[in-house]
Amino acid sequence: MGVVDKGDGKVQYTTNSFNEKQVTEMLNRSKIGSMCKRWISCGSSTCGIRMNWITSFLAVVLTWGFAIICLSNPNAGSSFADGKKWVAQNFTWLYILTQDVWCGFLIYLCFSRFAKIKLGKDNEVPRFNDFTWFSMLFTCGVAVGLYVFGVAEPLYFYRQPTSWLPGSSYAHTKVSIDNDANRAQQAIFMAVYHWGIHGWVPYILLALTVGIVSFRWGMPMTIRSCFYPLLGDH
Repeated sequence: MGVVDKGDGKVQYTTNSFNEKQVTEMLNRSKIGSMCKRWISCGSSTCGIRMNWITSFLAVVLTWGFAIICLSNPNAGSSFADGKKWVAQNFTWLYILTQDVWCGFLIYLCFSRFAKIKLGKDNEVPRFNDFTWFSMLFTCGVAVGLYVFGVAEPLYFYRQPTSWLPGSSYAHTKVSIDNDANRAQQAIFMAVYHWGIHGWVPYILLALTVGIVSFRWGMPMTIRSCFYPLLGDH
């Protein structure tokens, strides 16, 4: 729902509605859409069903392939657990680095000329004030998590029950930590990282992207709309 300033001191609440023509006009803005062949575009309607046959075929192959591997391999569970542990052991640095990059990017946007861009139409006014918006976002984003895990998560990283990991009281084995004070410090560090500024980065990045393409450009509020400036109607 949007808010339109009628120019006479009154505002009118409107409901966003989209049609095929509007979406097509938005997609035609993409330069890539005019340069690339549309071999992976939405496709035509067949038997009343409109679908992309290439991406649908690839999705079916990947889904059933994954299911068959899991069913045919009795050790699939342990294999995936080992793979997850290997990724966490070797690529945690990449996750932290990318979050730092996105955090720097958002700070740049905040102080650049792009900070003046509205997430709605130019003639729209906010329906709620900043404090109300922050309260709603904080409640939906992290408040419940902090209430439930604010104490549990640091303790989880500090010293887990042996029943969770037989033979050990500490599951994080990337760095050998024998000192109890260092273990407590790392537990607080990990909890603050999860619930601090870096925890907000994915929310803010997605909210900005969806807000621009949906409320300002009039596209459907879906993840695929966020990629059209890069990929066009593909």
